[in-house]
Order: sequence, then structure tokens, then C-alpha cells
Amino acid sequence: LELGIEGNVTDKLYVGANLFYMWFNNELVLNGEYGMNGLPCHENALKSYRTGAEIVSKYSLFKKLELSANLSLSKNKVKTKTFGFKNHILSPQTTANVDIIWNDSNWNIGINANYHSSMYVDMLNDYSVPYFFTINCYSTINLSDNIELGLRLNNITSRVNYNTGMIGANNEMLYIQNAPINFNISLKYMF
Repeated sequence: LELGIEGNVTDKLYVGANLFYMWFNNELVLNGEYGMNGLPCHENALKSYRTGAEIVSKYSLFKKLELSANLSLSKNKVKTKTFGFKNHILSPQTTANVDIIWNDSNWNIGINANYHSSMYVDMLNDYSVPYFFTINCYSTINLSDNIELGLRLNNITSRVNYNTGMIGANNEMLYIQNAPINFNISLKYMF
């Protein structure tokens, strides 16, 4: 179920907001454990739901400069025979993005800040991955009507972030780290 509203509040401000509720029957969920072969184990959920709110906004600071932001707040619960009623694993309760973008007729450049709250990696909700925060830059230029060149710099501060993790054989927390500063280049041909 989803209920939302969106539209221009002024000629410079756009806002969208929605509430959502999803429930699942007979969902197969990760339980945070790993089998003898190293593969993640799953379990059938007796009950499972996700509910929350999302807000999106865009504001034109100047003719070519735009500020955009989105925020998602959620509650993600699952009930299983083995673990009872717990938080879903690998589901952050808060995510947020803020972008400042300069748009010209043939090119744009932007900077993005991205935040994910901590999230559990086991169904007992004893172990979690800490929150992570990155700052990224991007730019595209139209070389012609059909060709676009893009560049993206990720994690420009080289901050150590963990995007996921798992419980090791000795009940130790093992983190999977995001890459330090990195980039990608794209070339698009549109026809």
C-alpha cells in the first residue's frame, strides 16, 4: 500500500512525499547465518513487513543550479520460527541523499552526499554494520546529439565504509569494505 502526494510548491520548489506499507506471505529471508559451504542460509518468514515514509525535494537555487534531496525512513520487521520477531537484516532504517547540480545546455556537474544508517547482519540483531557516508562527484558532457561522455568519482574522501558484513565461523563480525576513492568513465551512444 502506498499513499503519496507530489507537485510544485512554488516555481522553484518541487516536493514529493509518500507513506508505504508492504507485507509479505511466505517470504524467504536471509537469516544472517552461513552454511558449511559458505553460502548464506535462508528461512521462511511467518510474518514480514516493511513500512515507512519517503520525501523527495528539488529546489532551483539559480537558473542553472539545483539542490535535490531525498530521505527514506523505514521500519523493517520479520518473524521466523527460529528467531522470533526481529529487524530484517541488511535493511537500513534511514537513507538520505543530497545533490547540488549545475546544469548547462550541453554539460552538467554535481556533488552528492550519501548516508545509510547502521543495519543488522544477523537475525538475533546482535551484530550490525555501522552507518556509512560518502561524498561523490559526477559530470556529463554531450559531445553531440547522440554521444554523451560521463565521469564519476566515488568516495572522494576515501572514507572507510562497510556496506555489508557477515558473522564468521568464530562468531566474529566480518565487514565487507567499500572501495576507497575510485572512478568510472562512461560513453553513451543514443539512437
